[in-house]
Amino acid sequence: MAFPAVRAILTLCCALAALPGAAFAAGPDVIVGQLSGVQRFGRVGDITAYAVGTISCNIGDTNLLWDADTSLHPVIAQNLYRLRDGRFEQIGMSWLKHAFGSTNESGLCGTCIDPDNSQLLGPGCHDPYQAGLNGNQFLLGPRSEVNAFTGVFPYPFGGPPAPATIGRRIQVHDADLRPSLNAGARYFLEGQYVTPDDAQSGNGFNNASHQEAMVAEPSTDVFTVSLTGSTVQQAPAIFAWQFSDPSVVVVAVNVPGDGRLYLAAKATDLGTGFWSYEYALHNLNCDRSVGSFSVPLDANAAAHSIGFHDVDYHSGEPYDLADWPSSRAGGALSWQTVPYAVNANANALRWGTLYNFRFVSNAPPIPNANISLGLFKPGPATSVSVMIVGPSPAPVDCDDNSVPDYVEIQGNPSLDCDLNGNLDACDPDCDSNGTPDACDIAAVPMRDCNTNGRLDVCEIEQGSGAPGGPFFCTSACDPDCNFNGRPDTCDIDSGFSADCNANGVPDECDVALSMSPDCNLNLIPDECEIAAGSPAPGGPFFCMSGCDPDCNVNGIPDACDISSNEDPDCDFNGTPDSCDIAGNPMLDCNEDGVIDVCTASDCNGNMIADECEFPACPGILGGDMDCSGVTNLNDLPSFVEAVLNGTISCPADANKDGAVNGLDVQAFIDAL
Repeated sequence: MAFPAVRAILTLCCALAALPGAAFAAGPDVIVGQLSGVQRFGRVGDITAYAVGTISCNIGDTNLLWDADTSLHPVIAQNLYRLRDGRFEQIGMSWLKHAFGSTNESGLCGTCIDPDNSQLLGPGCHDPYQAGLNGNQFLLGPRSEVNAFTGVFPYPFGGPPAPATIGRRIQVHDADLRPSLNAGARYFLEGQYVTPDDAQSGNGFNNASHQEAMVAEPSTDVFTVSLTGSTVQQAPAIFAWQFSDPSVVVVAVNVPGDGRLYLAAKATDLGTGFWSYEYALHNLNCDRSVGSFSVPLDANAAAHSIGFHDVDYHSGEPYDLADWPSSRAGGALSWQTVPYAVNANANALRWGTLYNFRFVSNAPPIPNANISLGLFKPGPATSVSVMIVGPSPAPVDCDDNSVPDYVEIQGNPSLDCDLNGNLDACDPDCDSNGTPDACDIAAVPMRDCNTNGRLDVCEIEQGSGAPGGPFFCTSACDPDCNFNGRPDTCDIDSGFSADCNANGVPDECDVALSMSPDCNLNLIPDECEIAAGSPAPGGPFFCMSGCDPDCNVNGIPDACDISSNEDPDCDFNGTPDSCDIAGNPMLDCNEDGVIDVCTASDCNGNMIADECEFPACPGILGGDMDCSGVTNLNDLPSFVEAVLNGTISCPADANKDGAVNGLDVQAFIDAL
C-alpha cells in the first residue's frame, strides 16, 4: 500500500517543477527575498511614477559578485500588474536599478556567511534597497542593454537623460489606478534580479518575486500604492493570477539555448454558446523575445472581441509601441509584431514584460491546444510550442449531429437568424419559444430594456406576479422590486424611477423595503433630502439642490422633527425651536430648551417672557396674574400659589419690591 506515499511524492515534485522557484543548483543564486515598501515620486500628465523596495537573498552556497564598478553586479527590474474582471495585465514597468554595494545582513535568508566585502553577497546573506534607492534616476539603466538569460550588460550603462519626475521609474496611467474605474481590481508588484554569475550558473529562473499591493486615491488624481500581505518568493507575478483563480493554467516554456517564458490561460463558458479565451504571456528572461502568438482555430469558427494588451516602454528605450495586429489564416488566430528583419526595435515581448491575447469563439475548449510562440530575434529555432487550454481546432458541431455547423448554415441560412456563426439551436433561448434570444431582441428591441443582450422576461424571477409574464429566471435574477415587470435597472435608466442614492434600487423600493427611512412619507429616502456633505448621523447624504433643511444636523428633515414633535416648533415659524434658540439664545432666557413666549407669560406683549424681565417688569400690572389688564379675584389662586412657592413672576410682585413674598399680599388686596 505504498501508492498514496508515491502519489504524494509525485504531486510534490510536479508542484515544485511548475513553480519558478524550484532551483536546486548550488552556485550563485540571488532571489528577491522580500519587497519592502513603495514610494510615489509624482505625476506628469496622466502618469504617476513609483518604485518598490527590494531585499535580495543569496540562497546559494557561494559568494555572489556585487561589484559596483564593473558589470559584475545585479540589476533590478520593477513591475506592476493588475487583476481585474478575470484579466491579468501588466500596467507599469521601470528601468533597471544597478546595485552598488552589499551590506551582508543575517535574518531574512538564514545565517549570513559574511565575506567581509561589500562587493560580494555571501551565502545566507541579504541586502536591502529601499524604494527611494530603487527609484533613484541616476542609478537606473535601460533594460534594452541587458541580456537577461546570460546576465551580460555593458557598464557604465547608457540611455538618454531621465525625464523629470517620472523618468525611468515605474510609470502607470491614471486610468489603470483610479478606483472608480477599477472596482474589484487587485494589484501586484514584482521585483526581479539579473546578474551574470547567477545567470551563468543556471539559476536565472527563480529571480523574480511578487507581492500584492493596495491602491487608493486619498485626494483627486493622487494615487497611492502600498504593499499588503507577504512576498511570494521565487515566483513572478503571473502566478498571482493562478493563486487567485485555480481555473487558470500556467505552463513554463523553456526556449532552447535561451531563457524561460510563462503562459497562463483561462477559458470561460459565457453560457451563450460561446467561450471567452484569455491568455497572459510573460517573458521571464528570454533574450530572443517573442514576436508572434498563434492559437489553432477552425477557419469557419466564429471569433469576435479579439484583443491585445501590452505595457509601454518609456524614458528613451528604443522600442516601438505599436500594438500587435491580429489575423486569421491557415486554421489559426494569430497576433504578430513587425519582424526583426524589418525593425529590430519592433514591439516584441522582451524580458520582464507580460502581454495579453484574448478573443471569444464558439469553438469549445480543449485542455491541450497547441499554441505557437514565434521567436523574434534570429536563432536556430523560429518558434516554440506549448500545450495549454484553448479552442478545439476541429469544425464546430454544437448540436453533435456530425455535420459541421457552418455547413448547415451555408445550406440553410435561416438556421442562424442572428448571423453570429452559431446555430440557433445552440444559442440561448431562455423563454423556450424556439427563437434565439438575440433574434427576439432584434425583432422587438424593447424586449431588452437594459440592452444587455438578455430578454427582460428572463431576468425577472420565475413565478413573479408582475405584468408581462411569464418570467423565466431561476438564478442571479435582476430585481423587480416594484413588480412592474421591468428590471429595476431599466426603471432607473429610463427615469421611470429615481435612484437618488445610486444604490441600484429605485427610491420607492428603498422606502417600501425599509432600506431607507422616509419620515415625511414622500417616497424619497431621507438621505436624499439632506444636503450632500452634511456631517449628520445616518449619512452619507445625496441632495444637491432644493434640499430639505436639517438645521439641528440630526440627519432628519426639520419638517419631520416638527411633525413628530421630536423637535417642536411652538411658534409655528417652520423652524424647530432648538434651531431658533441656537440662533438667538435670548429666546430662551430661562434655558429650559423651550422658546419662552411659548410657555411663559408675556403680559406686556413685548415678546420677552415676563420672568426674564424680572425685577424691572416694565408695564406689567402687579397682581394681574392672568394678564387680563386688571387685578381681580380671578387672579387670586395663582397669586397665592406664587407667594407660597416664592415663584419669580412679574405679576406676583404686587408691591414691586423685586421679590415675591408675603409683603405682596397687601398690595394685591389694595389692587382689587
